[in-house]
Amino acid sequence: LDLAGSRGGASAPKGNAGTWLIDPYDITISSSTNNGSWSGGTFTPSGDNATISASDINALLNNGTSVTISTSGGGTQKGSISVSAAITKTSGNDVTLTLSADYRITIYAAISSTHNKLHFVADAGRTPIGDGNGRIGQFNVTSTGSISTNGGNITASGVNNSVTGGYWSGYTCTGATCHGIHVDGDLNAGGGNISLTGLRRTGGLTR
Repeated sequence: LDLAGSRGGASAPKGNAGTWLIDPYDITISSSTNNGSWSGGTFTPSGDNATISASDINALLNNGTSVTISTSGGGTQKGSISVSAAITKTSGNDVTLTLSADYRITIYAAISSTHNKLHFVADAGRTPIGDGNGRIGQFNVTSTGSISTNGGNITASGVNNSVTGGYWSGYTCTGATCHGIHVDGDLNAGGGNISLTGLRRTGGLTR
């Protein structure tokens, strides 16, 4: 999908205005960086199945730079973020790591700080997709994942998948994967605050 020079819109002279939605990119945090680039502490994906080197994130955090990773863009995917390699802050000032996904955020590895605070923010299912104002996107810390912030706050939100069929047939779930928030791994804010918000999707609306 090439959006260069595009002037698309979602106005509706004889009805309610809609939203022009662009499919996002999936992002995996692993051992290399591909299909994306950094500008300061913000990573912008430029192709499907984008990857980010965990060492790049570590270097920014250790240099006192907050990091923001978002799935938005002109891709063909649902817009999930998977943390498959450890993120470790070992030096530098207090910083914030923000993960923002159109669909799911799944933590498979450790996210931690051993020096000053690492504030962690995760926003899953952040963008309406399909019909109405529907949003779907789980925040999931698996049994192999964990978040330890050395006093930093942990803030996460997600939306459950309670509807299937029609447009939503491509967003199926089973068991625990239907939860808005699902945590099997450890969360340790070390004196900081932990805030988990699970939203419920009913019909075409997110409540």
